[in-house]
Amino acid sequence: MVFVSGATGFLGAHIVCSLLQNGYTVMGLKRQAASLAELEFIARCRLGKGHKENLEQVVWREGNILDYESLMQAMAGADYVIHAAASVSFWSKESLQMYETNVEGSANMLEVAKNLGVKGFCHVSSIAAVGRTEAGGTINEKNEWQDSPLNSHYGISKHLAEMEVWRAQEEGLPVVIVNPGVILGEGSLKKSSGRLLGKILSGIPYYTDGTNGYVDAIDVATCIVLLMQKQIEGQRFILVSENLSSKTIVNLGRNLSGKPEAKWRLNKLIMQVAAFVLHLKSLIDGKAPLVNAETARTSGQTYIYSNAAIKEATGYEFTPIFTTLQRVKEFFNTK
Repeated sequence: MVFVSGATGFLGAHIVCSLLQNGYTVMGLKRQAASLAELEFIARCRLGKGHKENLEQVVWREGNILDYESLMQAMAGADYVIHAAASVSFWSKESLQMYETNVEGSANMLEVAKNLGVKGFCHVSSIAAVGRTEAGGTINEKNEWQDSPLNSHYGISKHLAEMEVWRAQEEGLPVVIVNPGVILGEGSLKKSSGRLLGKILSGIPYYTDGTNGYVDAIDVATCIVLLMQKQIEGQRFILVSENLSSKTIVNLGRNLSGKPEAKWRLNKLIMQVAAFVLHLKSLIDGKAPLVNAETARTSGQTYIYSNAAIKEATGYEFTPIFTTLQRVKEFFNTK
């Protein structure tokens, strides 16, 4: 019995689908008023015509990662836990809530899992928690966190959550951490990395400086299942398919749309001006800006991540990002 937090969200839904495809019994954590719409949407893509029957096999447990008692009841009977619930935001207005969810929520999940004696715990972190500096070079699992103005509040919150994971390991809980890059795949195009994906697939004509690591959502879910099957613990694994410049990934999307290469480069100064303007707009409409001070500050940085460790541990070969974009675009065009 595998317990999945965040099962109704983007990555959690992909994890649920991969577990079902591998014959596991899934316990999904959801809040009382949570919608299953995104899970059903992703399952329709991943599981095909029989997705409704497959989803009926999921055992739903109501609870909240910030409510310890509800977690004790919800997680009872679980053999393995995959903690995918998280808050992702780069808007200062939401930072306090994000710290609460990502740090305190993770601490609760770990404590409950330890007290219930689960056999393994996979914590879904982020490459943002590996640390970012201006030094350059390839980043791997041995990279040590360094305080830096380039670290986002999201990255800091995920780093602090990882500290809770290692603390739980010292207290006897078998743990493993995965650090996915920017996750792309079927799901909502209105939030988190889905907003970026939507713009890429629409063939936006501009790009920023810098390079980042990207990964297919199905690859992330599959690697998590493999780590669970192999009972690997006490390690962290960067999950990145390719390190791509903004210009490259934008042009992959434009290629799929039959458009010429993007010609408009948005340098750091332009990004900073855009962040200021969008900040003023957010004060009026109350909506999170697509670009803010944090994202503008890091937009021109180049980060290169190694996936050698996960390949060595599992033998897994990642999906090329162009293939991911092609598959998702075809799905949205034919759904």
